Amino acid sequence: ARHKQWERLLQRVRKPSCCYDACDELGRTALHYASGYGNQPAVQALLAGGASVSATDRFGATPLHWATLKGQANVVEALMAAGADALVPATAGRLKGRSALDVAAPGVRDKLIEALGSTLFEQRKVLGRGGYGTVWKAVRLDTGDTVALKAVRKSLPTPQADGGAEAGLHGARVERDVLSTLEHPFVIRMHSAFQARHS
Repeated sequence: ARHKQWERLLQRVRKPSCCYDACDELGRTALHYASGYGNQPAVQALLAGGASVSATDRFGATPLHWATLKGQANVVEALMAAGADALVPATAGRLKGRSALDVAAPGVRDKLIEALGSTLFEQRKVLGRGGYGTVWKAVRLDTGDTVALKAVRKSLPTPQADGGAEAGLHGARVERDVLSTLEHPFVIRMHSAFQARHS
């Protein structure tokens, strides 16, 4: 993987005796290299074979660190789907103390935040409730910033006379679009919007 010999790697991965988490002198596995170089077929094959998505190199960097640092958006999605933790900090080197979210290239950072969704926040207390949602005081886990987290339900148990869930969802989309383009000292700034699955 280190030498970008992807066909050879894929042939070895298909063998039952393959060791998926073997590492080089830097502690990097084939998944680290495939992630950094953005080779999605190799990443998928390694993950399917049982490669550890949480493997750390000598510096504490995970495959997700390398994928985000190098701007490999397609690989980031695969690693996140496999359970990679974007908030684990590296332990040494130039990435020391920085998580995959911290080192993410700009285009990848938005995808990563969307993939993390509500898991990026620790909800503290309810600030208010409305017809379609709830506003929470929350702390962003990667930065420690206190934020207002607004949750809008996509469906309501009983339809309401004024359009029900569709009206609430439409209103949330309009609010998101307006707040994402607005910059004013007296209007709250929107940092991100995402969808989450909750029962």
